[in-house]
Amino acid sequence: MKDGARILYVDDEEHFRELVQENLAPEGFNVSTAEDGDEALSLLGSGQFDLVILDIRMPRMGGLEVLDEMKKRGIRSRVIVLTGVDDIDVAVQAARLGANDYVTKPFEIETLLGSINRILSV
Repeated sequence: MKDGARILYVDDEEHFRELVQENLAPEGFNVSTAEDGDEALSLLGSGQFDLVILDIRMPRMGGLEVLDEMKKRGIRSRVIVLTGVDDIDVAVQAARLGANDYVTKPFEIETLLGSINRILSV
């Protein structure tokens, strides 16, 4: 399922959005980006994504709120949550809301790719 998989990367930090897009596209992924939760939900409502990568801490609507809203709306994309704080409570809450994996920032692109490939191969 990897080839052509549609990924939505949601992060308020532009350099992370650019880094992920530049590194995932050559791997065969179709990557869209959003800078906040509102934009992410709008994109999720208009298209099907195989995987959503969500930053936890963003202005207005954080990743956990987006994840909760995805669940309420029946959006069944797989999810990786990202955070700059290694907090087990956040990881547990994300898992309860349906996240498939948890990656801490800063991250190596190989770590993120490993998580993506593992999740999409299921």
